[in-house]
Amino acid sequence: MLCRVMLTTLRSLLMHQQAFVQKLIALEEQAVYKRVAMRCICTLLEAVPHFNFRDNLLVAVVKGISTQDDVVRSVIFLFFKILVYVNFHCI
Repeated sequence: MLCRVMLTTLRSLLMHQQAFVQKLIALEEQAVYKRVAMRCICTLLEAVPHFNFRDNLLVAVVKGISTQDDVVRSVIFLFFKILVYVNFHCI
């Protein structure tokens, strides 16, 4: 019984995480929310690098590199700089 409850809870969590990521990526594609969405995406990837839907988030970050918005590019640059620094110093 406890395992069934845990599985149901886990499924629900994953479903809501996926919905959150989809909404965040959809917001990132809107000019009004692009900056804040990209900051959220990068912060989430920094804080929880093993996040279930990190591949989806990384695709959005890589697509954002080519944006004309200097603020978004600097957020992405800082994210990659932190990522490389942390990975280099954890080896």
